[in-house]
Amino acid sequence: QSEWLQSKSLQAINAGEGVEKRDHKIRIRFALRLASSLIDEAALCMKEAKALHDELESFYIKAMDFSLVEKKIAKILDSI
Repeated sequence: QSEWLQSKSLQAINAGEGVEKRDHKIRIRFALRLASSLIDEAALCMKEAKALHDELESFYIKAMDFSLVEKKIAKILDSI
């Protein structure tokens, strides 16, 4: 091949690699933004779940008889 043709082939390959690198950068930026958004959404869901858990706990904690739990713990500790 002539030197001119080789230089044009190299330019074509480099141009293709540049486009490929740009596509990867765009995809990586998109993936990072998406991951950040999903993490934020997960944090909001966890916050909501915690609030619902606390509300539910407020109902049954009043009805719990902790003296029975303490007796059971004492029985277990005595058997050890």
